[in-house]
Amino acid sequence: MENDCEREVWNNRYEEEVDQFIKAGPDHSDLPQHLAYADALGLSLDQLNHQFDRDLYEKNVMWLKLKPKLEKKYGAISNHALVEKYEAEIQRDR
Repeated sequence: MENDCEREVWNNRYEEEVDQFIKAGPDHSDLPQHLAYADALGLSLDQLNHQFDRDLYEKNVMWLKLKPKLEKKYGAISNHALVEKYEAEIQRDR
């Protein structure tokens, strides 16, 4: 039961962190492409960011947390190289 409770607390914190990330950046977008994208889908910018594209921002938040750890582990290298090394490590550990 404690595991489920801890998982729920972590999920709530993570969801709040993603919401804050979106509110601090994408919700303030005035890029014509971003606004046209929302309009083309018949969504408000808020709906586009918090619902339709939320998975993209979840990945961004995860990457921002993971990247410094990977840079430390593998040395400060390009994003592409970090992803390749991390994916290779995951495949090796399967």
